[in-house]
Amino acid sequence: MARLLLPGDLGVAIAPLILAPWPHRKGRHRPIENRAALTCFLFRLRSGLSWDMLPAEMGRGCEMSCWWCLRYWQEVGVWVRLHQVLLKHVHATGDID
Repeated sequence: MARLLLPGDLGVAIAPLILAPWPHRKGRHRPIENRAALTCFLFRLRSGLSWDMLPAEMGRGCEMSCWWCLRYWQEVGVWVRLHQVLLKHVHATGDID
């Protein structure tokens, strides 16, 4: 990828908010690392690609692993907490008023 989807300092700020790998049923979808899942979510939002079009180089496992991880994070409130941190970050950097 030509540029970062998530600046390093922001990645450090949100790391504690991201949970341990999501629970999955044995034999179903391969688990995916949290950082790889977040990168997949950001890339998909930015590009508009469907889940099955995500580049394998992103460490995505399979597209359904990303989707299940997204769903799990929604259920346990990760996105609400991430949103709060992101708002504080862009305010501190002067990118939002």
